[in-house]
Amino acid sequence: MAFVAYNKVSTAQYFVWYFSLLPTALQAMHWPPPKGLKWAGAAWVLTQLHWLFWGYMLEFQGRGVHLMLWIAGVLFLVANTAVMWVLLGCADHATKSVTGASGHVTAA
Repeated sequence: MAFVAYNKVSTAQYFVWYFSLLPTALQAMHWPPPKGLKWAGAAWVLTQLHWLFWGYMLEFQGRGVHLMLWIAGVLFLVANTAVMWVLLGCADHATKSVTGASGHVTAA
């Protein structure tokens, strides 16, 4: 996810890759998912749609919307970072519940 988010080239097709990783990520999380993940996921979807809109306006309509596209790209990067941050926090909590405070695996 970090590779795609911080790559200098970003296209919507890259984010289809996340669907193949989704079952593995969801399996490692406690349910129900934290509210932070819901908000970060919603922000990710909205900022991607916002970015795609301005990309469409530039590429297919030929409009000079470079500044708006750049702003949408920055917002999309922030949303990607938020999703990664929340997922890492979920993974950290899942790891702490499997391992004790000392880091040794405990019986589940």
